[in-house]
Amino acid sequence: MFRKFIFLPILILTLACAAVLMGASASSRFIGSSRCGDCHQKEYEKWRESAHARSAAPIPEKERSQVRCQVCHTTADGRFQEVGCEACHGGGRFYSYENVMRDRELSRLLGFESADTGTCKRCHAREGAKLRTFDEKKAMESIRHWGIEK
Repeated sequence: MFRKFIFLPILILTLACAAVLMGASASSRFIGSSRCGDCHQKEYEKWRESAHARSAAPIPEKERSQVRCQVCHTTADGRFQEVGCEACHGGGRFYSYENVMRDRELSRLLGFESADTGTCKRCHAREGAKLRTFDEKKAMESIRHWGIEK
């Protein structure tokens, strides 16, 4: 029984390292918010109703391929036309499995990131962005999706 619990994390870690060593591109680590929603349904539904889910919509189609827009209005270098789960929590290819997510340390080793106001400020405090004044407390409450009752 013990072997089973030790084998799986070692296998996942080995596969993650192999992908990195084989030159997996940064965007290949991303799997999309709908995959997160498979396990985190309520959090996903809350996100779907948010401005982050529609973040690319205000940008004219011809400008969506510009890096300066993609940085804040998309996830995975424009692969997903939204500010999805992985824009704040890191690419989920290696940490998205249920047994990995249940192990806080392992999920962080495989790329899971805890988001905080510093994460928000990567976009919401950018020079040149046409945004209202960023109120950290109000912003965090507006996107609050942690601790939602199952």
